[in-house]
Parts: sequence; C-alpha cells; structure tokens
Amino acid sequence: MGDWGNDVQERQLHVKTYFGIVGLSRLLFRHWLATLGATLLCLSVSACGPTSSVGEPVSVTRMDGGYSLTFTVAKASWHVSEVVEGNATISVVNGHDTAISGAGENVFGFEFSRIGGPMFQPVWPASCKSYLIRPDQPLVFAIEKSGTIDPMEPNAPYYREFFRDPLIRLPAGEWRITAIAQIHDGPECAGASRLVRLPIDLRVTE
Repeated sequence: MGDWGNDVQERQLHVKTYFGIVGLSRLLFRHWLATLGATLLCLSVSACGPTSSVGEPVSVTRMDGGYSLTFTVAKASWHVSEVVEGNATISVVNGHDTAISGAGENVFGFEFSRIGGPMFQPVWPASCKSYLIRPDQPLVFAIEKSGTIDPMEPNAPYYREFFRDPLIRLPAGEWRITAIAQIHDGPECAGASRLVRLPIDLRVTE
C-alpha cells in the first residue's frame, strides 16, 4: 500500500509539472506574439510616427583674402517636422585683430533653393555695422530667413507660407541652402567689398 501511494503521488507530481511547463510555454508564446506584433507595428511609419534622422554635421569652407568663412549644418538629412539648424562663421588667418563691416546684425544672408521649386533669396538691410574679429574669437551667425514678397509673383502664397514660420522647417524634397557673405574690409563699409557663397545640399523627407 505504501508503494502504491507513493506511485500515485509521483504520478500527480509529474502531471502538475507537465501542466506547469505547458502553462509557462503558453505564457512565453503569448509574450513572444505580443512582442512580435509591436515590432511589426513599429516597422510602419504611420503606426509609430516619424523619427528624427541622425547624421554628422556638414560644412563647407572658403578662403577669401585673410578670411576663412565656414557654413555648417547639423546634418544632411532631415524630417519635415524638424527645425534645420546651422551657422556661418568668419575667422581671420593672419593672427591679428581685424575689423570688417557689413549690413545690419548678420553679414550673412541665407538662400533656400528647392529642386523643382521656387528659390527664397535673402535681403540685407541698408544699415552698416562694424565688427572686430579676434584670432581666437570668430564671428558666428545663426541661419535665418530673410526676403521680400512680391504680391504679383505667382509663387507669392508659397513665399508667405515659408516666411510665416520664423524657424527653418522645409517641405520634403532636395534642397540647397547657401550662406552668402557680404562684407567689407575695415569699418563703416568703406573698404573693399567681398561676396562669398557657401552652398550645402540637404534632403528632407516625410
């Protein structure tokens, strides 16, 4: 009787162990299905929403006389929801404090050109401002919008939409942003004038 009782208890233990393993396997299988479903959903942009593209900074440099001018954008690929960030700098290569002058608060104007679309050209104010460039302190100017709108221009509504947002958000497409420096040697815009163009190509996706 003792052996028979032990055998029954052992069988019951085996049954419980079997169903415990089956239950755990079903739980793990359900968890795997849920994880797989979430992963498949995240492969769809419409389900997960857009993600910010990443990349290395892109820059272009030009030498003009004793000046080094550089235009840098944070990356080459952007999403339509992102704000394009960048700046343009002027430094001296002669190792001496150097005075220059230019229009208003930004000697750079930024031109935005979309392949197959209109071009947004910058404007500079008529005022003149003098700047001092030190060898260890280049002048830095953030990218910005400027321009005028001709109400008779067929693309006037497009221009208005572009300038309505002061931040640099661009529609999808292939773009070229050009930093254009208009500077004068010396103060008071009285010295020799220089015009330097620094283009960078970008891709904007939806």
